[in-house]
Parts: sequence; C-alpha cells; structure tokens
Amino acid sequence: MALGAPTAWMLLHGTRGAEIANVFALPVGLLGVALSASGFSLRPHVYGAAELDIEARRLATRIATREAEVLRRLLSDSGHAVPADLRFAQPAAALVRWRTDGDEHEGSLLSVADFYTTLDRGRLVVLGEAGAGKTVLAIRLLLDLVEAALSGSQTGLVPVRLSLPAFPPGDQPVARLDRWMADELASGFGLRPDLASALVEDRRILPVLDGLDEMDGDLPNRAFDVVAALNTSHGPLPRPFVLTCRTDRYWQLGDGTIEDSTVVVAKPLGVDQVIGWLTHRFGDRSQSDGLQRRWRPVVTQLRRRPAGALARTLSSPLGLYLAVTTYKDQQSTPKTLCNLKADEVMKHLLSRFVDAAAAQHKGPRDAKVSAEDATAWLRYFAGRLQRAGAHGGSSVDLHLDRLWLGDGEVARSPMAFRLASAAVNVSLILAPLLIVAGIILVVRGASPATWSALFDTVVPPIAVLAPIALLRSGRRQVAHREFDRTAFNLPYFREFLPMAACTGALAGIAQESVLLGVTVTVAVMAMFLLAGGFVSGGDFARNPTQIVRSGLTFDVTVVVGFGLLVHLCSTVQGVVVEDEPLHFAVLNRSAAFFLGMALGLVTRASSPWPRYLIFVWRASKKGRSPRRLAAFFDWTVRAGLTRMAGTAIQFRHNEFQEWLLSPKL
Repeated sequence: MALGAPTAWMLLHGTRGAEIANVFALPVGLLGVALSASGFSLRPHVYGAAELDIEARRLATRIATREAEVLRRLLSDSGHAVPADLRFAQPAAALVRWRTDGDEHEGSLLSVADFYTTLDRGRLVVLGEAGAGKTVLAIRLLLDLVEAALSGSQTGLVPVRLSLPAFPPGDQPVARLDRWMADELASGFGLRPDLASALVEDRRILPVLDGLDEMDGDLPNRAFDVVAALNTSHGPLPRPFVLTCRTDRYWQLGDGTIEDSTVVVAKPLGVDQVIGWLTHRFGDRSQSDGLQRRWRPVVTQLRRRPAGALARTLSSPLGLYLAVTTYKDQQSTPKTLCNLKADEVMKHLLSRFVDAAAAQHKGPRDAKVSAEDATAWLRYFAGRLQRAGAHGGSSVDLHLDRLWLGDGEVARSPMAFRLASAAVNVSLILAPLLIVAGIILVVRGASPATWSALFDTVVPPIAVLAPIALLRSGRRQVAHREFDRTAFNLPYFREFLPMAACTGALAGIAQESVLLGVTVTVAVMAMFLLAGGFVSGGDFARNPTQIVRSGLTFDVTVVVGFGLLVHLCSTVQGVVVEDEPLHFAVLNRSAAFFLGMALGLVTRASSPWPRYLIFVWRASKKGRSPRRLAAFFDWTVRAGLTRMAGTAIQFRHNEFQEWLLSPKL
C-alpha cells in the first residue's frame, strides 16, 4: 500500500514502468534485508541441557554474591556475617495437616542445608513469630545450597529468593507463578527473557518465597493464589520450594495450607545462644569470659533469670539485633536494659534505634543526621506504605520511581496518572522548542516572515510530539540501568545494524548523497551503542542513589544523544548537499540540536525520574522528606533502619515500621 500510492502518482504523470522500478528497487531491497535480519534475530533460541547447566551456574554465582551482601546488611555486620545459631523444629503432629518427609524433625541455622537435603520432595515451610529470624534462616539455607552446588558436592536447583508482596494478582495462579518467576529472573538478574523462561520450565529454579504474611493488603486472595499454585502438580512431582510466613497467618489459611510440605517453626534463642552471639560481636580476649565488661551485667541477668523480661526480648533475633545496634557504641551502657520492666524492653530498644543509628553513622556528605528529622521523615514514608496497603498495593516495598503517584502510591486512576505524566513531559519538550524559537528570533529578527518561519518550525513538532508523549506516559514502573560494555556483542549489532542501515539509506536517497547516507548510518548506530550500553540492571541495586543516578544518567544520555545525532545529520546535509562551509553549517544549524533533544525527550517520556525530582522538591518544601531523598535512604540502609529488596526499600522490620506509626510517638 505504501508503494502503490506513489506508483499510481508516477504513472498518472507519465513515468515509465522501468523508471518506477529503478526508483523503488533500492528501498524494497533494503526493506527485505531489514525484515530478514529482524526475523533471524527474533528467532526463539532453544537451550540445551549443557547450556542451561552453564547458565544456571552463572546465576548461582551472582545469587551467592547478592545474598551474602543482604545477610551482612540484615545483621549489621561486615566480612563473613555469622548469625546466632537459631534452632527450629517441626510442630506438633496435630497441627500438620499434610504428609511430611525426611528423617530429621529439628535442626539449627548452621545445619539447615543438611536438614533440607533429607527432604524427598524439597517442600519446606518456615514459620515463626514476628522478628523470629525467618528471612535470615531462608538466606542461610539459600547460601549453603548455592555453595554446595558451586563446589560440586551437590547438584540440584538454583535457589532464588523472591519477595511475595510483589506477586501480581490475576487468574491462573500456576501459570502466573511461573511467569512471575521468569520475569523476576529477567529483570532482577539481567537474563534474556527466553533464558529465564527456559530455566523455570526446565525446573532449574528453587523458589525461596519470602513473606507470605506480608502480601495481603486489601487483596487477601493473593495468599490463597500462591498456596493454590504450590499445591498444583508441577510435572510428575510436586514443585519444590521454601516458604516463610508468620505462624498465626499460616494457620489462619485453614484448608489453604500447603500439601506434602514439611513445616518447621523457628524457636526462640536460648540464653547460651544469646550469650554466644554477644561474645561473637563484642569479644574481648583480655577478659576471662571473652566478653566486653560493659555487657557483663546483661549476661549475669540472663543467667540468673532465663525466663525474665530481658531474656524473653533478647531470645527474639529482632530484639537481639536491636540491642546490639543500640549499644554498639563502646561508650554506651547496656546495663540500662537490666532495669526495665517486661513491657518496656522492646519499646526502649525501638525508641533508641534511630538515635543510635544517627550517632553511629554519618549522613549524606558526612553530615550528622538529626534523629528527630530522621524519625519524622521515616514516619511519613511508613504512613505512605500503610495507605498503599489499604488501596491494594504493597505495604512493605517503597519504590522511589512511584513516590509521585499520590499519597498512597496507587491512589490515582490510570487516566489521571497518564494526564499528569503527559503534562510533565510536554512541559519538558516545550523547553528545547522554545530555545529553537529564541534562536530563530535572534538570527532573523522579529518580522512577519520570521513569525511565519517560527510557526512552521515549532508548531508542527509540538503537534506531533505531544500526543506521542501522552501515549508513552502510562508506565508506572522502571528498572534501573547500568552501563555495561559487554552488551556490545554480535546479537546487539545484528539487532540494530539493519535499522541503522535502512535509516541511512533513506536519508541518502532523499538527498541523493551517498556520503550523507553513510554518515546517518554511522550516527544512528553510534546512538544505539550509546543508549544500548545502559543495559537493565534488573531489580537489584546496591543503594537507592544508584537507582536514581543511573536512571537520570540514562535519560540525559538519550536526550543529549538525540540532539547530537540530529545536529550531526543536519550539519552533514548542509556541507554535502548545500555546499555550506563547515563552521557556518555547524552554527547555522544549531537549532537542530534542540529539535533532537525534544525528540529524545519523547523517547524517554516513560521515565519517572523528572517526576521523582518534582516530588522531592514539593515534599521537602513541606518538611516531609529531605532535599536529597535518595542519599537519605542510603544512610538509612547503612544504618540498618531500612534494607534494599531489589530496587525497593523496606523497613528493617515490620515492628519498627509499626512503631513509627504509633500515635504515642
């Protein structure tokens, strides 16, 4: 149809058939080559067993590095983080509704991998109270399984920890679980989507599903969907998994409990385990007991009153962590804990948590962060998460790219979201176009001919780019990007070179210049290389600043790159086609740079980071957040107040998040 209209027009004007064929032969040939190359590059790759083994091993190596860092952050430790030796056991037989397997009925954190390998079906549910150490236990199991697989002592599945609050709602829970696992592998570890799907379909992945009790919000059926997916046969054998959940919530599921699974419950830490870990963290070889003297009153009370208020609080891994963090300073006096009543110990630790973090960790730009300000800011974001959960969103995961959506992060309708996004994007697009208008007015002067040229130059781009920006403004989620030179491989060139060649050929044909066509081809390919180097960093980031900085860097690179591309092509056209001097063409066509920037802004209309900057500016004006929000969250992660879960920020513990929302605070 595209070739038919100009063919008819040429025939009506007396053009011979041979001339028409000559005119259209080159674009038709180039189009055929481009389609063939695209079809070749898009063919699904079939992964063999040996190739999947190699990819699974690479994935296991990346998981080991990532989860070891997560464990160090959870324990607020450095080097080889060693948690307290938490013990677990199977509950009473009356509470177990389905068949279990394995010869062992109890174990500890240090031997959890051995316990798991005795299970024939590999279906393990880890229960415990709030702060009982379920996540730490799951991570320790994951690391031990990965280490065994990498050392060759065991061959099996690659364990991947997934946060269940991110599990999407919908129909067909089994297919949805597989698709979600593949999506998390692709986005979280930068795997090709077809490779991620192949690993899941070939049963190479052991899902470690963390936080069944945290995923409900106003959509309680999501928990039942996960249970239904795990209860449905996955091939000839039930799907192996590891699942963590609060004890009370799991038993509330009733008939929704998981079949053919081994259930274990995390036990409180014993006095000897608490003392052993305190000695590990605050050792002093000069003392006879190997423990710093300031902790001796605490140890004495633990031994004298093993069932007392202090012992009950420190028997929880959460309570022990808070005590260690609060009294980490060598000048602090843990003896204060010995004089508190039963209901005061945990409140005291939570109330001192932010103060201790502010005293022990420097804030952004090596400045001290006020404990009062930090508490107020964290309380605001805890309230946002609470409102997000009430609207069906996650009450656990805080995403920087979604902060501007509304006070509850899901409060705005899709149309309101799109219109607000489009308003921001159109405003950004207008900026370079207004600069173009200013250049035209300065060069030509304010005359009727200038205003006419101005109308012809600026208005059409606005009329074309604004609707496109509206259509591209509907995305609500983004994965951060990192520059990676290894992305420039043969598949990358095979994917984009035909497109660049076709663009250059069309430009060369339009201007009847081979040199212009070659220049455009090289420039477009350079643009693809520049932008393509920022590959998806997936759903994992070392700190919040990395997410924001990488996103803004990518946006600026694309926008400026488009400006340089259009300016280069326009300059070459002026020199080659219109015989302009080089310096004159560069200066005379500077407006093309800003037109290219406008085009680049359209391509990045889905970026949330301009809107993030607007949110931070408005929130800081109202005192709800600091001016450098990402840097502040960097500090909270370092201080142990929050933690990174992929690209989401989570409070260190739900109890701390709930304490921030306490009306007595």
